[in-house]
Amino acid sequence: VMISTSAMVVVGGTADNVWLNDAFILDVDNWRWTRIDLNPVSPPLKEHVAVMCDWRVALVGGTTPEGLSQHTWLVDTVTLDCTAHQTTIPSATTGHSLTASGPHLFIFGGHRAVPGESSSSVPKEQLPQGTLLVLSRATLKPLAFVQPPGGPRPPASSHQTLTLVSTQSMLLFGGRRQRSEPPS
Repeated sequence: VMISTSAMVVVGGTADNVWLNDAFILDVDNWRWTRIDLNPVSPPLKEHVAVMCDWRVALVGGTTPEGLSQHTWLVDTVTLDCTAHQTTIPSATTGHSLTASGPHLFIFGGHRAVPGESSSSVPKEQLPQGTLLVLSRATLKPLAFVQPPGGPRPPASSHQTLTLVSTQSMLLFGGRRQRSEPPS
């Protein structure tokens, strides 16, 4: 996620089946990477999403070595402190997309934990979400699930891109649909 006009931060992921919880900043003016040490380090995460909330980067959902996560972590871009936020998203989610607009954050798609399964266990099957989850950008608390009216609704999917293109519209691109769902 871009943390300024000239710097981007990257946290976590996997490489060669090794879970990562490291963090790097890319200076886009000179294309140099710098490793940064978070205090304490975030848990190993992959398939999470990140967005700027004031001076902090919010890491939302994703997968840990124990399974799907419904937690939110905050990385202070000044002190590099990494803390668990007390608010969790309604269900453990991975492969989702996230964008910000004014006072709100919007999460679309992804996979969530199977009802009745522990969010710390890896579910045997994953259920795609087909609605937008709206969160408060200030508190990170969920506000509502929204099914925007009008026009054809995008199919439930995961691993797509969602970005704000104006104050009134978002672009949803790509992703994967559930195998049993026919193309529209």
